Parts: sequence; C-alpha cells; structure tokens
Amino acid sequence: MTIERGFLEQWKFLCPQAFTPFVPFVPDNAFIDGQLKLMRPSGITSWDTFLQIQFVQPINRLFELGAQVVTLGFDNYRLVPLSKAPTQRMRTKKIRCVPWNADSELPPSIPEHYEVIIFNRVFKSKVCHFVASNVADRVQLGNGRRLVIDWNNLPLEFTAEEDEPRPRGGFQCVGECDCKWVQHLEPGRNMAVESIDGDYCAIAMLQLENRRKQYTVSNNAHLVPRIAIRRLRLKLTGAGSEAINNRNSNKYEWVDCNLLLEAIAKHVQHKCTIPAQFAGREFELMAYVVALTGCDFVEGINGVGPKTMWKWLPTMLTNLAQAYDEHRGEFDSSGVANAVVLPVLHSMYSKQVRLRPKTLAELLHEVHATAGTHALTSRQKSRMPSASTVICAIRNANWTLLYWKDCPSAPDPVQKVYGFRRLQNKVERDVHASL
Repeated sequence: MTIERGFLEQWKFLCPQAFTPFVPFVPDNAFIDGQLKLMRPSGITSWDTFLQIQFVQPINRLFELGAQVVTLGFDNYRLVPLSKAPTQRMRTKKIRCVPWNADSELPPSIPEHYEVIIFNRVFKSKVCHFVASNVADRVQLGNGRRLVIDWNNLPLEFTAEEDEPRPRGGFQCVGECDCKWVQHLEPGRNMAVESIDGDYCAIAMLQLENRRKQYTVSNNAHLVPRIAIRRLRLKLTGAGSEAINNRNSNKYEWVDCNLLLEAIAKHVQHKCTIPAQFAGREFELMAYVVALTGCDFVEGINGVGPKTMWKWLPTMLTNLAQAYDEHRGEFDSSGVANAVVLPVLHSMYSKQVRLRPKTLAELLHEVHATAGTHALTSRQKSRMPSASTVICAIRNANWTLLYWKDCPSAPDPVQKVYGFRRLQNKVERDVHASL
C-alpha cells in the first residue's frame, strides 16, 4: 500500500509538464529501491538472468545517464517501524505462507513458486544477500563511478580501484528504502530515484520544501538539489486527459519533483488562506492530507478518497493550518477532527443529519443512529466510519508526517497519541480511540 493513486492523478492534471518520458536533468547521484526489484519478471528461472535484468541493467542505466554514485537499497527489517505491522499483516493475510529454513541456501535455479516464497522474510533476505554479494562485480565501475549498497548495516561503497568495499560515514541505519534514500541526498547534487511507490514523490517534495527553507535562510539556495523519480507512467482518464497522455507513450515516466512542488505550492497559495507560519511550507499541509487518505501507516477514512479531498482542498488546508500545534510540532487531533474532517463528512451525510453538529462525534453518532431510517445501501452502511476510526487515522497521519519529514528522529509510534497500541505481542491500530 503506497499513497492513493488519486493524488498523483490530481498532481499530473495540475502540472503535466512535471511528468516527462526522459530524466529532466543530468543526475549526480541515484538511488534504486531494491526491495521492489525483488519481484521476478515472468519466465526467468536463472539467478544470473534475474540479477542482470533486475539490478545490473538499472544500475548501469543510471550510470549512463550521468550519475557518479548509484545506491542500491534494501529494507533493514530490524528497523522497519512497528507502525507498519498492521498493513503488513493485511497484505499477507491471503497469501499462503511457505516455510524456508534459515540454514538453507538458495536453490541452483529460481523456485517455481517464487512469487509466493518471496513473501517469506528469511527467503527474501537470502535473495537480498545474493544480490548484494554479486552485483558490484557486474556493473560498470571506473571513471569515478561508485556503487553503494545500503542494506542491514552502514552503507558500503564499491569502486573499481579498491578490492574491498568501505563503509560510508555520516549515515544512520534506517529501516525502509522509502526513507533510507533521503540520507543519500547531498547539497547541490541532483538525485535520480527509481521506485514505483507513490510515497517517494510525497517524501521528496517534503524534503525539498525543508531544504529550500534551510538553504534560503543561509543564502545558499543554490544548494537545493533537484530530484526526479522514475515510476510507471500514470495514465489519466476524464476531461483533458488525452492531451496529457499523448505526451508520453513509454511504460515509465520521470516526475520532476522540484517543478511539481512549485506548482502545488502556488495552487495552495491561490486556493487557500494560509497563515504566515506556513509560508514556504504549503506541501507540509498537502502531505498530511495525503497521509490521512491512506498509506503504509494509515488505513484512511472510509468513503473519503483523493477526489473528495481535492474538492475540499481550500477548506481543508485552511482549517488544517489553524489546527497546527506549534509547541508540539504536529496537528491537534481534536482540531483536525472538528475543523477538517467534520465539514467533509457532513457534506456526505447531509441528508441523514438535519442539524449542523458541532463535533465529529456528534455527526457520526447521528448518522449511525438514523441509518436505518434512510435509503442507504448495505455497502454505504458498512462503509460509514466511526468516530474512533477517524481519530485513529488522524493520529496515525500525525506520526506519518513526522516520519516522512525526518525518519531517524521520528518518535516511537506505539503510543496513544499516535493511534497505535500493543495487544498480545502485536502492534495494531487503536481503532477504539477517543479524544
């Protein structure tokens, strides 16, 4: 589960020129999300072919685009946030678990049921080890090119001149590739990222926004890097989509995150009334709404998707900015519930609720109490959110934004204020939360 596709669609309609068939600049550095490359292309049975197609070719392609340093990242399972556990359980719930002995080596050829076995974490770690141990000997190093493997420990740097890799200093061990790549951003050095996960775009724009503020204050605006992300081409539908789709017929496209950030910031400035404290932080508001709609750490709010959020964006972001707690550095859950979510849900259930409720809890109590007297389908009734699940999503989104902004410094998510709890040695969302 990544961020909802609908936000990427709205962003592409807003700024189609940010989505191009070719990388918009010559990159200095590059990052590949190796976790997503572990899925086997159809018909491949040889480990050597798998290594060549999934890893060697993408690394060499980025070298050929001009990158001097290419980093291949894999998740460090020991450090993946506990808040991801509910989503992981949901993902694997319908997948047949195939055991794999930790002492067993990889078989001579790729197993027939690889697509199922790869969900076994022990087997997946074996595949990561195979790639990390062999890929450096196959790629085109030399002429200053360096390959970095960022997996379980500190990143290791490979060069043509040295027989053994050496650890890269100045890094912290991070769990997920989604945030691990941020540490490889360097001042003034442009970055190309290869990943199909949509949250990379949101995280990239948050990072750019923070760096613009940081470097502008110190009169070093030229140090803000450019970031482009290579992902599967997003094919739009609806009015105006044909002209945008015709710009690129390739399977993949590059997203110019700097250009897209500028367009979103201008859109927010034009459509919303934002207090001075959020000048230059417009995307921070957008990112919170994106997380609230659903991502790896937030289940979202039933019936409230990207189209609804985008429609209500002026009201939502204006009210969201007012709900920011400067002292705590996060959004007040009660303020978000009653000033941001309440107007949206009230518009959806206005036929069931005659009076205008003052709080989210009042609204949803009334909606559920009168559901039997209105012509609602069984699906509509089953999708009606409860106040506690909405509060849980709001708190989950608060933690997610902190994590996206500064992963190594993000607080422990398993506490009531962030909507996660431990129950029988499992971490789950606190769907019985109350304000």
